[in-house]
Amino acid sequence: MSRADRAPDSATGAAVMDLIVRLGRGHGTTVLIATHEGQVAEACDRVIGLRDGRTVTDSG
Repeated sequence: MSRADRAPDSATGAAVMDLIVRLGRGHGTTVLIATHEGQVAEACDRVIGLRDGRTVTDSG
């Protein structure tokens, strides 16, 4: 899997996150997203913060 050189514009990023959330909820599945972006984390139902491989926060 390759990595994009840059992030999508904000409208595209929001549309992709909306699609991911809707698909996960619509199919009753868990979607795991690893990110450093606060706006992405805000769209999630549960956020687990890690530091040095250990859980430091858990919103769920």
